Amino acid sequence: MLELDKFIDRKYIFGKGFSQSDGINIAFGIDKNFAFQMGITILSIIDNNRQENLIFNVFANSIFEKDIEKLKIVAEENGVNINIYVINVENAEKITGLKWRAVYNRFFAPLLTDNNNKKVLYLDADIVCLGSLRELFELEFDNNLAMVVEDQGAVDGYIKTLNLQNGKYFNAGMIFIDIEAWNNNKISEQALKMLKDRDLFLLDQDALNVLLDGKLIY
Repeated sequence: MLELDKFIDRKYIFGKGFSQSDGINIAFGIDKNFAFQMGITILSIIDNNRQENLIFNVFANSIFEKDIEKLKIVAEENGVNINIYVINVENAEKITGLKWRAVYNRFFAPLLTDNNNKKVLYLDADIVCLGSLRELFELEFDNNLAMVVEDQGAVDGYIKTLNLQNGKYFNAGMIFIDIEAWNNNKISEQALKMLKDRDLFLLDQDALNVLLDGKLIY
């Protein structure tokens, strides 16, 4: 299993201090260019889920100090947790042998767990939430590793090239993860190895489509 601490340069913990097992866990992977957009996503989730204990986990290759301060204010004013993990890109590249991109930060989401935390929702920073997340977090995985949304683009070529047996291709911008099952199957580790060994057009998204083929709820 990946050791998260080896990738982290510094960490900021803001807000109420819910334990991860007490709340709805949401994760983002960004760099400094997407903090503003992520802020909009976070506020849209808060506005539609005021009754929930919300825990936002931000994995950032880089982030401006002004945006760290804004996220602190959002956490304190709205009674939510915002945890920021700044990635040591140099260490990440040494450990994985990959030129580290912010999109790979999604692989850290399932590592934020304790014994009682079962689920985490990974989101890209270009999404707006329009309703409650409660119904999603009450769904059961039924021996699947994740829940995803089918990509609506022209993906037939990807399905054929990647030899996906289920005939579907998902967008990695939203992945609802069964933490234990994902980690037991070493999906993050396998994906990083595949990125190193294969020339994939859509990088981490292609790797996850291959590794999760037949193990998903759409």
